[in-house]
Amino acid sequence: MKFVLTLFIIGSCLFWIAQRRAQQRADKQRQALEKMAQVYAQKQFQAETDALNPHLNNKN
Repeated sequence: MKFVLTLFIIGSCLFWIAQRRAQQRADKQRQALEKMAQVYAQKQFQAETDALNPHLNNKN
């Protein structure tokens, strides 16, 4: 009985570790996507601003 309980505890710990690592990986991917979306939005806004105000874009 102790052997089965020990296996169960070890299995539970390994499962918990795997779940935690998967969550951390998902969080990193989400953060990377949010950063990419933010950079894209900034570039899009700048492009629209430049298109609307071409005289502001003169760099003489």
